[in-house]
Amino acid sequence: MLGRPRPVRPETSAPIDSIQGLFSVTIHKATNIITKSPTEKNEPYCRINLIDNNSKPLVKWITKRERGTLNPTWEETFTSHVQSPIPLLLDITCYSGSTSTPMDELIGRQRIQIGSSFKFGVLLSEDLKLPGKAELRAKIHFTVNYKSDKTDKPSVKGRPTSHWVTPKK
Repeated sequence: MLGRPRPVRPETSAPIDSIQGLFSVTIHKATNIITKSPTEKNEPYCRINLIDNNSKPLVKWITKRERGTLNPTWEETFTSHVQSPIPLLLDITCYSGSTSTPMDELIGRQRIQIGSSFKFGVLLSEDLKLPGKAELRAKIHFTVNYKSDKTDKPSVKGRPTSHWVTPKK
């Protein structure tokens, strides 16, 4: 029987002014990476930092290394409980490790501000920026989600109910 699809994330009636709950980042893949090393020696990976408005890192994550590719697919989700006022800064920095060099090569960086108008649960494809390189075609594909600890409904059997939060447009 076909019916109306159930919403994945119900809208909240109030804009958010702080993050208090489960914050997750899924790093899907990177595309069109350009490095100095030959392809078979590349081991791309990402470092992900969530930074508060005082430039203090709240959480730090790192993906696994993908060997021998310039289009790595990670599909890794990182989740942490976060309690902080917004705005927050999500810093994703990609590197390529190599067995032939002792230092990892910086591929690029993307910084995203998480504010009251940020859309959670949307697949983002952002350019990886490298200082001094105007045209860089590498992209990082990721999704950011947030599940609030705050309740706007009565608790069920003594447990608070939480919901997915989408900021007001």
